[in-house]
Amino acid sequence: MLVIDTTLEKWNAYFTSACRYLLNHKLYHVLYEVQLFMKDFIRASMTCTRYFYLGSGQSYGDLASGINCLYEAEKHLHSYLEPSQWGNVPKPHFLANLSPGATPQKSSSLMSTEMEETAVRLIKVPSEVQKQILRIRLQIEVTKFLEACLNKADNSAANVAASYLASHKYGAPTLFGNAQIRMDLVTMILLSCDGSEEDRKEGYDIVLRIIKEYRLDKKTTFCHVGRGLVKLHRYNDIKFLVNWIAVNKLGDSRMCDAVIDACLIGIADKRHTFTETQLKESGSLIDYIKADSNKINAYILLGKLKTAYLLAVKSNNTEEIRRIGREASRVGQMSVKNICDRYLLQQKP
Repeated sequence: MLVIDTTLEKWNAYFTSACRYLLNHKLYHVLYEVQLFMKDFIRASMTCTRYFYLGSGQSYGDLASGINCLYEAEKHLHSYLEPSQWGNVPKPHFLANLSPGATPQKSSSLMSTEMEETAVRLIKVPSEVQKQILRIRLQIEVTKFLEACLNKADNSAANVAASYLASHKYGAPTLFGNAQIRMDLVTMILLSCDGSEEDRKEGYDIVLRIIKEYRLDKKTTFCHVGRGLVKLHRYNDIKFLVNWIAVNKLGDSRMCDAVIDACLIGIADKRHTFTETQLKESGSLIDYIKADSNKINAYILLGKLKTAYLLAVKSNNTEEIRRIGREASRVGQMSVKNICDRYLLQQKP
């Protein structure tokens, strides 16, 4: 083929048909070799990621065995950006002219999407390629970190991973998924950080970069993590998470209160199954709540109605005292109901 045409232009239609056939018949290794030969570097990178790395297994132990596929995927993206790698094959370019009213960025994005299915060699602007390179590098870090956690006998990462896989129809979460899957990945990383301080620092540093790079909804993500930590009774880790949010300025006191509130809701649903120690440790989370109204709500959730009443009186919050009285009546804490009624009577003119 090269002897007949060193630019491979004569064979473009055949390449397109052959690649479509190989993809439809799941002959991924042959497809990969054809993509490399025809210098379809971006699709070769995608083949490494989608079919070789993600297809290597369901757990991070399995994915770690295919980590070399990520290195190859990154290498192919660098080849796309490097003119010397193209040889006599002309590197495809975007059309310079823009439609009326279109911005260069918008036009490039639309064109990239349209050409992905139709172009002989997939075209992307350099900024998109660089972004994918960074994603692959970060996924390599994630893979190495979670594999290391899985290999530690005293780490609960294996249980965390098994629990995730049992509750999801998809495989292990990666950065190549959607926002929900990335949020699951953040949760898996932080739930796996129960080893040394060094492990915790590394895991939280990775998570910080994921949240910033992919603009995950912070409140939703941290509440999701908090609920996962509650299931493992890791209350000190919840306190660490809240402090970490504040130190890194990822949220204000309202967000921190919301995270603890999400944790306490999970605790309230299951507290009848807790040991005395677990009840004490979980209850200590209330000390990290800033707003009095949120503290009152937390005490009510955990059935500590007298404490809620005292705080409401201190805040002179009549509406909360009414609420506490109703809750006391519902659960049969009549002594608290009576003091609420007496207080409310005293407040009448």
